[in-house]
Amino acid sequence: MSDPESATRNPQSAIPPTPNPERRGPNPAPPRAVVALVVSIGLFSQVAQIVMFREMLATCRGTEVFFGVVLAAGLLWTALGSAVAGLFARRAAIRPGEGWAARAWGYAAALFSLNGLLLIGQIALARHRSTTWGGAAELTFLEAVASALLATGPVAFLCGVEFVLALHAARAEAFARLYQADAWGAVGGGLLFTFALVGVVDPVTLGPALTGALCLLVAAAGARRLMATGAVVGIAAAAAAWAGGLDARLHERRWRALYPGFKLVATQDSRYGQLAVLRHPSEEQHSLYLDGGLVETLPPPGSAMTDERNQAIFALAQHPAPRRVLLVGHSLGRLPLALLEGGIERLDALELDPAFFAVMRRALRQNGNRDDRLHMHFADARRFIKAQRGAAYDVILLNLPDPLSAFVNRLYTAEFFREAAAALSEGGVLVTSVTAAANYAGETVGQLSASILRTLQAVFPQVLVAPGERHTFIAATAPGLASLEPGVLARRAARRGFSAEGIKPEEMEAYAAALFENLIVTSQVESLRATLEGSEAAINTDARPITYQLALLVWNQVVSASTEARDPGMRGGTNALFCAALRFRFAHGLLLPAAILVPALALGAVARWRAGVRGAGRTYGVLVVAAATGLFGMAAEVILIYAFQSTYGYAYAEVGLLVAAFMVGLALGARVGGRLARRGFLLAVAMVMVGYCLALPAALGALGALGSAGRWVYGGFVALVLVAGFLDGATFPPLVQVLRGQGFERPGGWVYAADLAGSGVGALATGALLVPVLGASAALHLVAATVAAAVLAALFVWKS
Repeated sequence: MSDPESATRNPQSAIPPTPNPERRGPNPAPPRAVVALVVSIGLFSQVAQIVMFREMLATCRGTEVFFGVVLAAGLLWTALGSAVAGLFARRAAIRPGEGWAARAWGYAAALFSLNGLLLIGQIALARHRSTTWGGAAELTFLEAVASALLATGPVAFLCGVEFVLALHAARAEAFARLYQADAWGAVGGGLLFTFALVGVVDPVTLGPALTGALCLLVAAAGARRLMATGAVVGIAAAAAAWAGGLDARLHERRWRALYPGFKLVATQDSRYGQLAVLRHPSEEQHSLYLDGGLVETLPPPGSAMTDERNQAIFALAQHPAPRRVLLVGHSLGRLPLALLEGGIERLDALELDPAFFAVMRRALRQNGNRDDRLHMHFADARRFIKAQRGAAYDVILLNLPDPLSAFVNRLYTAEFFREAAAALSEGGVLVTSVTAAANYAGETVGQLSASILRTLQAVFPQVLVAPGERHTFIAATAPGLASLEPGVLARRAARRGFSAEGIKPEEMEAYAAALFENLIVTSQVESLRATLEGSEAAINTDARPITYQLALLVWNQVVSASTEARDPGMRGGTNALFCAALRFRFAHGLLLPAAILVPALALGAVARWRAGVRGAGRTYGVLVVAAATGLFGMAAEVILIYAFQSTYGYAYAEVGLLVAAFMVGLALGARVGGRLARRGFLLAVAMVMVGYCLALPAALGALGALGSAGRWVYGGFVALVLVAGFLDGATFPPLVQVLRGQGFERPGGWVYAADLAGSGVGALATGALLVPVLGASAALHLVAATVAAAVLAALFVWKS
């Protein structure tokens, strides 16, 4: 009796259980209350996971690697909590006195009341940077991973404990019903946060408030005595957190550690991430951050526009006579005004988040009246540009952050550059840039810049690259259009009517020539190009976002506290983990299927002459299939989220709905699997998983080909995610039933733990390694090989 309850072949049957001493005792939990508690556990755990995902994004520049890390950490901590609760239940259930079911219910109810307080602690830990890691200004990748693992643990661990205890408070045959209740609770949590809570309630107040509300729900289901106290504690804690401004205090603490002396002016959670505005300690300069990354800096009123004018002159001079210009990013400051000084007819300025609008309006008040030629847009850049096919922009200027996330990496892929080329005029120019060591292309930066160069060369007939603190790439739709010759650029700039203080119109061309010579550092142009073209760099695509991994490597090196830098001009040493990841190949991934098969072969061989080993071999077969199917579910979900971002566009609402769709499929699959809980059905579903992995790349390609047909793309992704969840959920009841047939009285806990462990590995490996390095297709092939190996291993040991 060390495991949670398991499903019978027909979970809905009302077969009376065998009398059991542990079921005797006062105040047994009402069945409706147990179901309500399990739904509440699933709902709260999902909301807590989304909150921690957002907190880690804000800490780590929005990189979705931490979606996999947080997801994996939550699953693994939940698995650990389930295992600990199972061991505790084994001992507690045999103690004399009050019946175990009633005691398990009391423990579960009491622990659930603490969830909100623990979520506050997790948020504080995620934002507490100044002492946790030695006062470093910014976390390295490994420090951030450690923070995610630690900060995600308490609630996930406790929810695992609560779930198992709730199962022990119910009848044994109720396992399948409660498993589905947990899944439906997670669906509700994702939808509730996405559509009702995000941007409305701060996360610190949300935790205890949600706990109190859910305690009232369980109390209404018939458990008033225990849950009323939890409701009072949760609501009181939420009121205290809100009245004391605890969320704002934790934000201030974090930003003081990052930028000592700067004042946090405002914070806001939007559908796109966490916004923060900081003011310079000695002057009226404000900086806007999104998920910890700089969006825009607004200089003090009246200060010179030197940097903005230099960037505008350089971009516009790449075209002989630009009329229509698209600016993506840095649209809230003075760069649009500098571009308008170049005599263009229309400027479309694009930013992601409508919440930036207030800052944009303030910037315009600082710099004079609004120009009718400026048209401001708030939209996802990929979707906006895809809809501008034939718009005939003469210049597209991309002021983007480095591709530290799959979301931003979408704007550095070959597919995006083709979409941008389609929006350019017949003789149009695209300008983009990426972080570099000043006037140098070392090994790390060289790989990143070389990948972007090769990607642009796969689309445009002419691509130039200029050295500097950022490598600037100029891609033209016609050969010979763009130039890095100061004389050519100076003549074009002079014709555009640019002016400089103290410079006469007839002297402007000579002044511009000297300016371009200084901006471009022409003496290093050829050597930089030769270095980049000599580097072995892959083309960055939606299916294989290699630039994402390379940018993370550069970022990790910059923020590292080590002084053993391999690239001059950059602080920090190259992380061996990233270098090893970049050397990862498909053949390395096949070690996992091999590791699954080898123990099965050994157990099967020994079982032929030692009957005592047969039970262990059959158990291994069940658990390895459970782990492999869990790995499949999370790997498919992560790959579909990545592909969704590249094909359709990114917003928290859409990602939340994809997660909810997966949980809907999981619950429906568990229901169907409970009615068809046979070994043959299990093997059939597993083989369908293999086919799903092999067919998914073609399905994603078809969705991508639909282009801007948003409804069809959206519906297609929802359907694919739902099917993946359905297949994952459908294997759970048959696995429990097979293990039960091998003599386990309560096998659900073993299957549950194996499934969670496989899911955690799948989320982490797929998001952080397989997709960025190998691409989605190769990652899916490895998942298919893993599931197939698990099925073969199970068949071998079962037949032995």
